[in-house]
Amino acid sequence: MTKRLKSYAAELGLDSQAFDKALDGKRYASVITDAVADGMKQGISATPTCQVDGKMVDTNGLAAAIDAALKAKGQ
Repeated sequence: MTKRLKSYAAELGLDSQAFDKALDGKRYASVITDAVADGMKQGISATPTCQVDGKMVDTNGLAAAIDAALKAKGQ
C-alpha cells in the first residue's frame, strides 16, 4: 500500500520527499484513524458515501436513490 501511495504522489507531482516523510512517519495516522472511527459510528461503510433524503447511499446506489427521491417529490 505504501508503495502505491508514493507512486500516486509522484504521478500527481507532489513533493516526494515531504510526502514520503509524512507517510513513513505516520504524521497523519491519528487523523485518519479518528475519521474512520467517526464515519463508522455514522454508518458509513464505503467511500465515497452520500446522503439522499437523509439516507446513506454509496456510489453504487446513488443514481437510483436520486431517482427515487425525485419521484417521491413528484419531479
